[in-house]
Amino acid sequence: MMTKQIASMVEHFSAFLTTDNTQEIAMHLADYPLRRVFRLRTQLEQFGVELVHDLLVEASADKRPTIVNDLLVCERFLYALNDAHQLREMMLKGTMSQKDNVAKILETVRVKQEKATLSEMSRLGLVKNLGSMSSMPQRVAVAVDEVMAIFPHLSTAYVHACLRHVGYDSAEAIDMIVSERVPGWLRRLEGPTGENERMKDGGEDGVSVDGET
Repeated sequence: MMTKQIASMVEHFSAFLTTDNTQEIAMHLADYPLRRVFRLRTQLEQFGVELVHDLLVEASADKRPTIVNDLLVCERFLYALNDAHQLREMMLKGTMSQKDNVAKILETVRVKQEKATLSEMSRLGLVKNLGSMSSMPQRVAVAVDEVMAIFPHLSTAYVHACLRHVGYDSAEAIDMIVSERVPGWLRRLEGPTGENERMKDGGEDGVSVDGET
């Protein structure tokens, strides 16, 4: 099935372009284009997601649950697809059993992907002291307060992570959240309810990336 082939291709490419491999590739290029290589991975995933979504829209309602079930072998891709298009809403014409099955699949994938992302970020030292106001430099704490004033429902750790991603520019972080441009891997850290307790704990030991001690 075309949808499964597309998802598999994107999944294999993403598996190859791990953070470590991306850094190594960038090191072998003249101007060390790390952001561009990361962006390439993101753009491919987004292209695949939109293509599969279009195919889902064109598929008959009774075939959609089967397509989603087939995509379970590509969990990272399925998570991204659901994150972008809320697959359960596309199953409105399916039976209650089909809708419940899709909901269970998506919840299982969500939990596994959030844990996998947090584990990888912890390994890289990118969640150390995350959300710990007492250990933040003053400029970081001020930026966190500015973003939290606009989005009080978000966890401090998630806001801190968003700020790290944009170089602690609070205006850019606010715009990124409002315009829904937060990268998928970063959204996975927060979870759907804004209460990823493991991330709130500040993660595991690692190298600080914003001057915290």
